[in-house]
Amino acid sequence: MFASFIFLVSSLLFGLSCALEPLAMLAIQPVWQAAKPIPVNIDYDVPAFGTLDELADLRKASLVEYKVAQRRQRLTQVAGTMLKKNVPV
Repeated sequence: MFASFIFLVSSLLFGLSCALEPLAMLAIQPVWQAAKPIPVNIDYDVPAFGTLDELADLRKASLVEYKVAQRRQRLTQVAGTMLKKNVPV
């Protein structure tokens, strides 16, 4: 009785596996294990400049922008005074 039950269950599972993938029973994949680990080299690109260098560059750029704004303001003031005096430009 138990043997027939096992046979019935195994034949049912075998039939389902063949129906889902007909060639699954023929597929054989051997198990391989690596004999030696493969060395993996990772090269990191280390930045040459840090955050302090970046802040210094930003301060220089800000100073240049400030000077340009001051010059523009002075030029507009001079041009305004020349127009009030009716001096030809």
